[in-house]
Amino acid sequence: MVGSGTIKTLAALVGAMAIGTAVLIAMETAPARPVVSIPRLTQDQDTGIDFALISNTRVPLMYPKWRNIVIHDVGRDGANATKGCHFVIGRLDNPNDGSIRPTSLWADQQDGDHIYMPGFSYNENSVGICLMSDSSRAAPSGSQMKALVRLVRTLQDSCQIPRDHVYLHADLGEDGCPGHFFPKDDFREELPAR
Repeated sequence: MVGSGTIKTLAALVGAMAIGTAVLIAMETAPARPVVSIPRLTQDQDTGIDFALISNTRVPLMYPKWRNIVIHDVGRDGANATKGCHFVIGRLDNPNDGSIRPTSLWADQQDGDHIYMPGFSYNENSVGICLMSDSSRAAPSGSQMKALVRLVRTLQDSCQIPRDHVYLHADLGEDGCPGHFFPKDDFREELPAR
């Protein structure tokens, strides 16, 4: 014979399981994007960047891994800001240099180390790009901004990253990175919505 305490315990267990199931169903996210559905580009005609720049990696390019792009500058941290990023644009000794250099993190498709956000690891799925300029003192050069837009658009096209997943570090809580001279509105207008 089953006692009333056992029945109450079982009823509470079934109720908790039903509530837990409902919560899990409500939190369900969209499935991961399969690699085969992402178009491969040979060249981005709109930006002039050869797709080879981002596809020249030592391991296969992990398209679905990259879901965000985070833009930094060297303002507060100096050249150390570049260490955890996947791409560096320009050179400190030449502000008009708009060269784009992938780092070993990109070549090996490794997580970055460019942002800390409690509760969410942007480093695992965000491409870090660092401008070699201090936009707390002056706006980045036209060459650097043109290179930045070209690189971001190419990454957006290749990895299917929407414009609302392209962040300035300051958007994610780091005041002053990039600095207040960074032309954020003009930059965002240049990006496709996807």
